[in-house]
Amino acid sequence: MGELTASGDSNIAIEFSNDDLSNPIVKISGEIDISSVGDAKRAIASVISSELSAVTFDLSGVTFMDSSGIALLLEVREKVGHVILQRPSKAVLLVLEAAGVTPFLGITQ
Repeated sequence: MGELTASGDSNIAIEFSNDDLSNPIVKISGEIDISSVGDAKRAIASVISSELSAVTFDLSGVTFMDSSGIALLLEVREKVGHVILQRPSKAVLLVLEAAGVTPFLGITQ
């Protein structure tokens, strides 16, 4: 579908594809933090709509995530209803577990 490599100070790359039901798969690599979350939100906004049944995030390439990343995932969940995290990295899992939000997100290894 497409790819975004953020400019400026952020260290994030985002690729888009679709699953078998035409729901978006958003593959994020790099760091999801306060400096990159704005780029991520702008990129994701182009593929997210309330008509979707789910959005999958492939977070296997995320090396760091702070509360900005958690907020991004929960905002997408609020809009779409179901967020699936595919192969989240250890860094992502630790942050999500510490924040207590794993029950609100589908996680697949």
